[in-house]
Amino acid sequence: MKPTTTALLAAAAAALTLAPLGLAEARSLTRDLSVEQRPLADWRPARPSPSGLTVRAWLDGGKESYRIGETVTVFVRPNRDAYITLLDVGTSGKVHIIFPNRYQRNNFVPAHAVLRVPPEGARFRIRVGGPVGRELIKVIATRDSTPLIAEEWLDDAGPYKAVRKSARVLTRDLAIEFDREGKDFAVTNMAFEIIERDAALDEEDEEDEADEEGRPRRRRTAAWSGDVGAGAPISAGALFRKGERAFYGEGLRGGPDIRAALGWYRKAAEKGHGLAMVRIGEIFEKGMDVDRDPMRAERWYRKAAALGNTQAMVRLAVLYGRGIGVRRNPVEALAWLNRAAKAGDGAAHVNLARMYDRGEGLSADPEAAARHLLAAIRAGAWSAQEDVPHLSAATRRAVQRLLREAGYYRGAIDGKIGPETRAALADYGMAG
Repeated sequence: MKPTTTALLAAAAAALTLAPLGLAEARSLTRDLSVEQRPLADWRPARPSPSGLTVRAWLDGGKESYRIGETVTVFVRPNRDAYITLLDVGTSGKVHIIFPNRYQRNNFVPAHAVLRVPPEGARFRIRVGGPVGRELIKVIATRDSTPLIAEEWLDDAGPYKAVRKSARVLTRDLAIEFDREGKDFAVTNMAFEIIERDAALDEEDEEDEADEEGRPRRRRTAAWSGDVGAGAPISAGALFRKGERAFYGEGLRGGPDIRAALGWYRKAAEKGHGLAMVRIGEIFEKGMDVDRDPMRAERWYRKAAALGNTQAMVRLAVLYGRGIGVRRNPVEALAWLNRAAKAGDGAAHVNLARMYDRGEGLSADPEAAARHLLAAIRAGAWSAQEDVPHLSAATRRAVQRLLREAGYYRGAIDGKIGPETRAALADYGMAG
């Protein structure tokens, strides 16, 4: 796999593991991997963790295969405070460190907190880029912050790090280091299949493809300038994907091209693509390579919201709640949040939890704040975990009480957010 956005998707594979592999599963995994991948796959702790450290991981959707072009999100949860490292071992045996990365440098994860890669609202994503085959991932959790691989053995590979050592040499060195230093660590293996994308998507997106050196193929210059060219009409989804590639800088030298992305988003929006409208609004709201224009952003968000897009509803709520480009209107902000929350949007629930906790534009209600916070986590908005310690003591106690009533928490109702409460929050969210 390529060491750019494609390499990051390897992190996703780690997420498929919800428990340590059994003997039969481990043998099957090793059998399906290439010769170069197997050394790292076979390397596991020779002794149990003295602290009982374990690490669990999963993917959004829990799939075991992904088509080229699909995006994935990784979730990792240690049962003790730990430093997490994700390694991708390609079919050639080349190893990349995909977490921590340029965008997520701090790899410390508290006990039972859920790490999300990429985080919510990140300017990068995990997109499957091929080639087809079986990808090996290794998730390593340690109790100390010492990097697993010395910096002198690493090269920059986009936002990630490429390891100069082969999988075989790295396996040997890690085993020696962990044994000599007596490190307390836990390891999880996973592999998943990368399969061919749909032929229809290939036809729609083929002029966006680039070679391994990032050089554009075929009609790239015309396509990225916004000239779709002759041939069959391109769907709104394909236009949006072109915008996404420019927005995230995938396959482009020099990084993101916001103006190119804006052109593609406009074409997709003309065909009724709601998320493209949200992207246009975001570009104008934040002034991303254009003059900042919150009023124009509000108009685009409103168009997308009218189509039922909950992200647009949340962004409208933020604009009206803070008075950004529009007259501050807490009532309208609350109405948009309630509408998005009713549709199951986790970010809307997070914002409502904060409002009820602080009494912003309504009466403070710790019980309502706690219910919205739990609904956010159940909807997959794991960032809500980070909000809990900063909520009022009354809301924190309400969270613990509701978790106890739901059968996930047995500790004291004291408002102290420690490992036991975080474990209950994670279990509650995963049950959803």
